[in-house]
Amino acid sequence: MVTKELKKNRGITLLALVITIIILLILAGITINAITGDNGIIGNAGQAKEETEIANEREIVEKAIVQAMGNNKYGNIVEGELQSELDKETGEGKTEATDVGEEFEIAFIDSKRYYIVDKDGNVGEAQDIIEDKNPGDITKDENGNSLKGDENEPYEIWCIEDLVAFSMMTNGGNSELGLDARNFDNEYVILARTLNFNSVLSYNDYTTNKYGDINKDGIIENIRIELTKTDDNCVGFEPINNFQGNFDGKQNEIQNIYINRDGNAALMITSRIEISAESIKNLGITGKITSKNNFAAGIISGYTAGSKSVNIIENCWNKADVKTVSGITVAGICTGSYMVIKNCYNEGNIVNEANTSGQVGGIVAGIGGDNIVNCYNTGDITGANGAWYVGGIASGHGNNKTTIKNSYNKGKITGGGIATVGGILGTNGEIIENCYNIGDVLQGHSNGGIVGNASEEIYNCYNAGTINGNTGVGIDGITELTKTEIINNKSFVETLNNNRGTNMEWKSWIIGEDGYPTLDFNT
Repeated sequence: MVTKELKKNRGITLLALVITIIILLILAGITINAITGDNGIIGNAGQAKEETEIANEREIVEKAIVQAMGNNKYGNIVEGELQSELDKETGEGKTEATDVGEEFEIAFIDSKRYYIVDKDGNVGEAQDIIEDKNPGDITKDENGNSLKGDENEPYEIWCIEDLVAFSMMTNGGNSELGLDARNFDNEYVILARTLNFNSVLSYNDYTTNKYGDINKDGIIENIRIELTKTDDNCVGFEPINNFQGNFDGKQNEIQNIYINRDGNAALMITSRIEISAESIKNLGITGKITSKNNFAAGIISGYTAGSKSVNIIENCWNKADVKTVSGITVAGICTGSYMVIKNCYNEGNIVNEANTSGQVGGIVAGIGGDNIVNCYNTGDITGANGAWYVGGIASGHGNNKTTIKNSYNKGKITGGGIATVGGILGTNGEIIENCYNIGDVLQGHSNGGIVGNASEEIYNCYNAGTINGNTGVGIDGITELTKTEIINNKSFVETLNNNRGTNMEWKSWIIGEDGYPTLDFNT
């Protein structure tokens, strides 16, 4: 009996020991997680340290801004004065202030963070400085991992060096830099972040000169100087040429681009019917683009008709001033034909200075035949005395009929002595529907608030702009209104929305910040 009882007691003791060990392990796991987990003591301590550092950096920036503005007799922020005040706060070499155009960038070298400051001195949120481990190689991501270039793993542009190398590859390659000639047929490329040619932070190393004499002026300087010099003999960025893939800007911008060249000028160019991109989307441009003797546009320039033309240009915007000096065709988004263009807008000034035949459009200019929906223009569109067709949205041309739906123009549209000028379309529309114009239409031979020359079908269109000649009056489908009848008028917005019918591809209308109807790109 005694032996059996001892065995029984030993069994109970062993079980209790096992249970105790399990409980201790569980408690240990909970304790470790509480210390090292995402929300643990160590993690929270690290987050608190980072938040303190950011608060301290913001205080330094704000104090330097106040001092710099106070030192300037006009109350402006100047790069040199701002850097001087930052040096007083942190010591020399700890920060770098750069004037990037409309804003300043202030980088903290040690923490690898930077802050955007507008011209009024408002400070943006802290952002991490991105370092590309393989600058100039878009076939690798920012961490050096190889990409396939397909829809799931597109090639990535992370810095200006990547953009320049991409351009070199499409312009015949560069053997010294190991860049093969490629047109990226059926491949995919994305812009991974906004890049600003003026910003030192948009370059992996803005002091490099390995890309040579980009300006072709016989002087090799660092890449940032090469790309931002705006002397009349400087060419700036070499456009991406004969790209045959798909480009997605991911809602990012290429800012302060400078292009000044003979031949076509744009971010991308194409001049042969059989060679062009397949789709371009979600991309914005700011800066200055000039062609001395040919086509010019913000996004893509050159005729793109044919079986391999640009199928779709969508969700793109241009804020650059675009000009052709002695060429014939210029537009905010693209020069070309037979394209689907949707959800695009132009805010840049578009100018044709040539005294020869030509077309000028806020969104598109060329030989016509385009299908345009959900687009608007607010820039001034100007054709010289030799311009044929000028339009706030599209120029139109010849026998190729253009369709424009659910779009508007606010910019001033000026033609030459022989031009056909329209607030929406210059000439030869197939269907113009649910559009309005409040821009003045001036100095043409045949002018109209909606179309310069009557189109085949016009539905639910409205003009409140001043017109020389008033050819738009009395055309079926066009209603003449005053600006006071449009601005802050909810019933007019409802009319535009009701005219959308059941076509959900058309964006809905809302009242914009200036009181006029605008397209709701969030719908």
